[in-house]
Amino acid sequence: MTNEIFVYADTIDCAAGDRVGVFISSSVPDQARVRLVKPTAGGDQSGVEFSYDEVPGTERQNLGVGPQHTYVGSFGVVSGVTAPESDSYTLAAYVWPTRLGAEAQTILAWVADNGASLSLGTDTSGRATANYEDGGGQAHSVSLDLPLHERQWYALSASISSDGELVVRQAPVRSSDPRDVPSEQHSVGVTKGAGIHGSGTLLIATASLVNAPNGQPRSESCFDGKIEFPAAFAGAGSLDWLVAAGDNRTSGTDWAGGAFAAWRFDDQFESRNFSSAVDGQPDGVLYNAPARGMTGRNWDGMHLDFRYAPREYGAVHFHSDDIEDAAWASTVDMQLPVGLASGIYCVLVETPTAQDHVPLFVSPAMGVERAEVLFLAPTFSYVAYANSRLAEELDYSGGTLTDLTVEESMRDQQIYAHREFGMSLYDHHVDGSGNCYSSSLRPILNMRWDFRSAMQSAPRHFAADLMWPGWFAHEKVEFDVLSDHGLHERGAGTLAGYKLVITGSHPEYWSAEMLDAMEVYLASGGSLAYTGGNGFYWVTSASAGRPHLLEVRRGQQGIRTWEGEPGEGTQSQSAEPGGLWRLRGRAPNKLVGVGMAAQGWDSATPGFAKTELATDPRVAELFDGIDENVIGDFGLVLGGAAGDEIDRADIRLGTPRHTLIIARSQPHSEYYLAALEEITTPTPLINGSNNPNVHADITFFETGSGGFVVSTSAITWLGSMAYRRFENNAARFMHNVLHKAVATP
Repeated sequence: MTNEIFVYADTIDCAAGDRVGVFISSSVPDQARVRLVKPTAGGDQSGVEFSYDEVPGTERQNLGVGPQHTYVGSFGVVSGVTAPESDSYTLAAYVWPTRLGAEAQTILAWVADNGASLSLGTDTSGRATANYEDGGGQAHSVSLDLPLHERQWYALSASISSDGELVVRQAPVRSSDPRDVPSEQHSVGVTKGAGIHGSGTLLIATASLVNAPNGQPRSESCFDGKIEFPAAFAGAGSLDWLVAAGDNRTSGTDWAGGAFAAWRFDDQFESRNFSSAVDGQPDGVLYNAPARGMTGRNWDGMHLDFRYAPREYGAVHFHSDDIEDAAWASTVDMQLPVGLASGIYCVLVETPTAQDHVPLFVSPAMGVERAEVLFLAPTFSYVAYANSRLAEELDYSGGTLTDLTVEESMRDQQIYAHREFGMSLYDHHVDGSGNCYSSSLRPILNMRWDFRSAMQSAPRHFAADLMWPGWFAHEKVEFDVLSDHGLHERGAGTLAGYKLVITGSHPEYWSAEMLDAMEVYLASGGSLAYTGGNGFYWVTSASAGRPHLLEVRRGQQGIRTWEGEPGEGTQSQSAEPGGLWRLRGRAPNKLVGVGMAAQGWDSATPGFAKTELATDPRVAELFDGIDENVIGDFGLVLGGAAGDEIDRADIRLGTPRHTLIIARSQPHSEYYLAALEEITTPTPLINGSNNPNVHADITFFETGSGGFVVSTSAITWLGSMAYRRFENNAARFMHNVLHKAVATP
């Protein structure tokens, strides 16, 4: 058996002196060496080259490692529920199933401390089912005759009656399908006076729990679909009662009024916690980040934001493949030296036959003098793309999107083989819904220096951004590093004092806190070099209590692989509209002069041709030493500087009117397609061969506070800088930008 080893850390946003928890899993028991290294990248004409140096003053650790299981699937737990003594009981909930028939699934389960249990679920034929176990080995089950239908609301119940019957019932909620009719099914022979009174646990979206390696509760099988207002009753109920509940379009007050325990999901939208609707019963906890702020059975379309109609957003969408935390046992703590310089580091874990590493972004320690230049690592984008399976979302075959040969890298193969490590914000859950949360508490196999994007056959995201440390070393310039996570959490003070902030190659995902901080920095006289493409695009959230967990609601605009359900466009963690910043009046053009124009991948990626404004005295020094008319008609990623995702200036979207467009990309091919938000009506004029807006602009403008903003507007720009070991006109242009900023008083 070939050994594989995987690693993640309890944080990727660090400072000198921090202790970082490291979690390691090896497919077979083995001995591993753990050390802290500092990676970098550069290249000649043939490709990107990576290297690393071990960090002096850090302790190598040798230790045994072994397998750690990863449990996926979201669920809820309410512990310490008290059931009154009764000879009959009922569990009920409103349910919107999204994946029926693949396997039996549990919606609710009451597990008494004495071992008896009553549960409501679906069977392998997609029929509602009730199950009872008496704690002594006797089990009973009954299912309805007709299957449920996906994406249809139902009131469902499972009951034990006083005469020894197990009953399952369903009542459709506002269904137009004549096959959806109220129905019930009985099974006799259940022990009378079912012994599930006293203390117990209510499980939501699962039937049983196991312990993860770190001791957290996890499940081996979870429900797919929405659940609203789970409740438990002393009594057997009736079909008429359930039909009346199905017709109830209010908040469910009457339902809760007859229950000895009930829970609502229509508050604490940003939290793992949910509230009891019955005094004296405990609140509950959600695990593995099911989707909150979801429309319930009574959503009427009049409000698109849970803040204005919370009772219409009483559902949680559970998924059998959700993951927030891999929940491995901590393997080792990595103590960062107190005097460790700010930078990009990796915890490298090696066995005799395998290795993996996890990045750490170390910001300057408090009280330490800052460098003049800051690299802002786009860690929100790294986590947004975590373990993306884009080959399942986009059809790269047949020459429709590219003329390149698309080949999966080793890391791509691992991503598809290890689905237990979760998905990106681009992927679909197994039930077909889009994934709106992504966490860093798991192995992220495309956040590695050896990741190669299949479309580009070159580094992308983190691996590409390691060319920045290589360039700084070439320039012999000291620099600090700050992660998106650090900027989001700690705000504008993290940018204060820097003369120049440089972005990564793809800073696509930004929060309001980050935009606010950057605006304060620029208003204070700082300068910004935006050296990527498709930046500042998606509204992104991360709550203070869960900084590892990002959220994006795609909405119905922008380049996207999925879009949310109607009414579900509000971010649960930040209670703000999701989607494009452009649609909220904060188009990236306002911040950096350019915004998303197009994307494409081909074998003829162009460079940037100077415009007549390149000779303007305001920017003359940026072209010092650059005699060529074209910049970056070469590169280690797609062969040119103006490739992949590209941006352009547009005054209508907020590009400052005094902005200079100093270079524009040479013509693009038909493989470059205009961004969806750029197209208002169906037209064939959408590609680089027939749409003049499919281009990238290099822009410059002064901020009015003594600083300036330069944008190079393409993801592949950095690959051109690294060409011929940073001895080229793209790298020279950045050299001039750097020195202009540093020379500014």
